[in-house]
Amino acid sequence: MRITLLLSALLSFLLVCPVVAQQTFNYGQDVTLPAVGPLGADHATVAVNSYGDSFVAYHSLFGTGRHMVEGMGIFAIGNGQFQTGSTAHFALGNQTLNVLGDDTCIKPDVVALSDDSFVVSWSRLDKSGQNPARIEMCRVIMRDGSGAALAAPQIIAPQAGVGYVIDANFDATDSGGMVDLVDLEDGSVAAIYAHQTSRVVDSQTSNTWREYDLRLTRIDWNLDPSDPNFAAAPIALVNDIAFDNPGNHVPRGGQILPDVVLDDNANIVVAYEEFWLNGHGGVSGSNLGRVVVKRFEGFQSATPLMEMNSNFFTRNPSRSQRRPNLSASRFDNQNSVSLTWGHDEIWFLADKIVSRQIHYQPSGAVVQNLYWKNHALYEDSLPAVAHGANISRFTLATRAFANSNALIVARSLQLDMIEIPTAVDFPLRPATALLEEDNGSGGIDQFLFTTYEGANTENPIDFSIHLVIHRVP
Repeated sequence: MRITLLLSALLSFLLVCPVVAQQTFNYGQDVTLPAVGPLGADHATVAVNSYGDSFVAYHSLFGTGRHMVEGMGIFAIGNGQFQTGSTAHFALGNQTLNVLGDDTCIKPDVVALSDDSFVVSWSRLDKSGQNPARIEMCRVIMRDGSGAALAAPQIIAPQAGVGYVIDANFDATDSGGMVDLVDLEDGSVAAIYAHQTSRVVDSQTSNTWREYDLRLTRIDWNLDPSDPNFAAAPIALVNDIAFDNPGNHVPRGGQILPDVVLDDNANIVVAYEEFWLNGHGGVSGSNLGRVVVKRFEGFQSATPLMEMNSNFFTRNPSRSQRRPNLSASRFDNQNSVSLTWGHDEIWFLADKIVSRQIHYQPSGAVVQNLYWKNHALYEDSLPAVAHGANISRFTLATRAFANSNALIVARSLQLDMIEIPTAVDFPLRPATALLEEDNGSGGIDQFLFTTYEGANTENPIDFSIHLVIHRVP
């Protein structure tokens, strides 16, 4: 779930609003979110409920390699206005509590449930490596049973700064353990994340060969968290996923990086990375880098999690394909999802963006291109995609110019690209949630809730999280 969009007519001005005790803002205003960690914030994700309330989850740097997971609630108060403030800001995963020892809490995801609450999940790692990593989760309630907004968001967690443990024993190691969530539309959510099963360094080449399981855990928020059935035992949805690196080319960031959505029939669609080096496991052959998208039957099926489709995507099979992002809509008149990812170039070649649509049909999956025009000289990276009603498809990514970055959105219907004004010179890593509403006149109203990180410098310790809410004309 992640992007941003606004046509030039709505971009003639940009208001930058740092959050104070209470802040009210409108469509198109750029709001800077606070951070407890003093050394910069990044990796934001955003979700929106049917009222237009949103919740942003991110992590901030609290010390060398030590992060804190934070969250910010934003209430929709009507007439195109939104409100947030200090009472809506929380430290969800607090590394200073030393739950595992030398803690770091990283890379959260957030999803809105059908009852309009939110669920946030993150990884807690022990930097010393003495304890296994774990996945934690909390719930955020912003409205009561009648739909009235609460005075402040309510965090449902076992204690402040610690979430409910949904997997107490997984090996994040090199992957970073980035979790992704999907609402299963029955009061439960599924969490998907990479569990490292092996790591071998070849003595001759110094290549590192790794294998992962893609784990899935189902959490039932219809039950009290004390119920033993609240969090199901994790299962391996996919086994033996390779992600290697040559000795002279250490991979950047996390690995495997799953993303998950539901299709129109509540089947589970998962994308992840795979990169296999010649010699891995003693098998000789060509290097292989690709993004894999698999569809599994949903939990309502008689055969839940049975694989239905597999699609494989690459631009250059000898290089790694990075950071897949999925999006889907129930208003698109077909059972399809959109996919984007980045292609990791080397030497003097600029990184590239690729976007596709996968249309699931009874006879199989049909793949179509979505519009993005890469620049010949400048890096295009960190893409996100929004899949909206009918044939609305948007890809957003960062383009790195010589002395600044730009956020650019590509519209597949119009076959054009628009540069989006930002509050800082070096925006990075957009994320989005798309709210779609039937307007009662035969049309769909669309609202894009977008976050990005950045500053007026390229130093991550200066980065803040920004939120902009756009009404798509």
